[in-house]
Amino acid sequence: MGMLMTCPFILAEDTFGPITDNANGINEFTGAGSEIRRVTDHLDATGNTTKALTKGYAMVSAGLAGFLLFQAYFDRVLLFQGKTGELFNVNLVCPEVLIGGVLAIMMVFLFSSWGLKSVGGAASKIIEEVRRQIKADPGIMEGTSRPDYGRAVDITTGAKH
Repeated sequence: MGMLMTCPFILAEDTFGPITDNANGINEFTGAGSEIRRVTDHLDATGNTTKALTKGYAMVSAGLAGFLLFQAYFDRVLLFQGKTGELFNVNLVCPEVLIGGVLAIMMVFLFSSWGLKSVGGAASKIIEEVRRQIKADPGIMEGTSRPDYGRAVDITTGAKH
């Protein structure tokens, strides 16, 4: 319960990084003065620091949630078996349990890698399309013509694993 009490503050700190990063990007694109740029650079550095600090909280709370879900599952199994009030023991030395745990951990990395591979492939295709459009129509960089945004959206929605 104690970890949950600080959750609103941690979430507020977590949003500080992306907000300052976006402000810094807007200043870059609009060509804001050096004084404004200096201030937003400091805010961006602070945002990166707070973002790094909140990652630890996210990892610990995810681990805690995992343990609590694990225990809730075993409580439900005991309730289903009619053994309320008993303790459920898990022997981690048992080969079946150990192998099952290792396989479960490996599944997290497997699905994460599939997701990253898919996103990386789609991003590469979008970059190629943007470069193609800029090469085909120099007016895009000058601001005299508009790029074909729909093509980038089509690439994103049609990207496959």
